[in-house]
Amino acid sequence: MEANSGPRGLSLTSMIIGLASLVVGFGFLLIPQIVGVILGHLGLGRENPQGRAFAVTGLITNYLALLIFGGLYALMFIGIMSSGSY
Repeated sequence: MEANSGPRGLSLTSMIIGLASLVVGFGFLLIPQIVGVILGHLGLGRENPQGRAFAVTGLITNYLALLIFGGLYALMFIGIMSSGSY
């Protein structure tokens, strides 16, 4: 029988995607954060309690990266639209 020690793949993958999105700028595409959020929520529901911290960290970093890069896209859109009227 397999021991349930340590995190599993979903939570760890969500955390890695979130950290890479924030630190490396990998999140400019927005798709990795969406995948990371989905994996984080799946990790919270399916994995053992030891992986919970990784899932929560992944969710926080992915939502934060979505907020940052989504805001940047909104600012770029507003800038492009306002420059066209001058």
